[in-house]
Amino acid sequence: MPNVVLSNDFYANFKDWLEISNTPMEIYKNLLEKEDFMFLIDSLKKMLINEKFIVLQNTPFSTAKQLEAFVYFFGEYYGNIEYTGIKVDCSYTGCASHQLTLHNDDAIDLEKQPNIGFIQVITEDPVFDVENGIVVIRELIGKLKYDAPELLDELMTHEVSFRSLGINYESMDKKVIEIKKPILYLEDNQYKVRFDLDRIKYHYQSTNEIQAYSESKMIYDFLKHCNEIKKSIFLKKGDILIFDNKSTLHDRTECSIGIDIGSRIFSREIFVSFAI
Repeated sequence: MPNVVLSNDFYANFKDWLEISNTPMEIYKNLLEKEDFMFLIDSLKKMLINEKFIVLQNTPFSTAKQLEAFVYFFGEYYGNIEYTGIKVDCSYTGCASHQLTLHNDDAIDLEKQPNIGFIQVITEDPVFDVENGIVVIRELIGKLKYDAPELLDELMTHEVSFRSLGINYESMDKKVIEIKKPILYLEDNQYKVRFDLDRIKYHYQSTNEIQAYSESKMIYDFLKHCNEIKKSIFLKKGDILIFDNKSTLHDRTECSIGIDIGSRIFSREIFVSFAI
């Protein structure tokens, strides 16, 4: 498991660097001058190329602007830090307490799907030791070549319909987006993945079409093989999961909801962001 942990001295220095500046760009420019921090960034980038995901443990990030500055080092900032807590009245997938199926983010975006994703835990779940699962697609390809070559061929050639209102929950433009693409594909001689079961289901729900059994079975078998090689990650407060969004799938086990006085709730809270 590719984990990176900061020493006590590095953590203390890192925390001081973050507190000097106010805006994300000021934080970014300040960190850019720190040799130790740039060594960390260089190491993370190299590991990300090789491993496709990393857990950076126990960071001192405590605000959205600090995480935003960190994202700048990995590419073009996607435009927002999404704050997500588990909610009783949840209008989108990320705040639901139920288990989330393996997916990659903004799978419906053919123009600017994020390359790198970031998930930071701000508050841990009050009851469960929540598990984030991750599947590296090149490992799945190696498995399918021997265990299910016909399924691999089908995943590379059969086009699946995805449908969404806007690119994601944060999108201001809620126009209908419909694409039809294979789940697995080659890009720059590397295997990539495009998968979001909710958006596949939404296509059939909104069009009243009946999904072919063969397609449903293909997706079932795909997820079965993915779950057989899925790695388990248990993020603690301050930990950041950094992942190659086009080369991995990720999920999450169920979460709990705490009820407090004053009609308040408490739950697992995360920041999510992306770099293109």
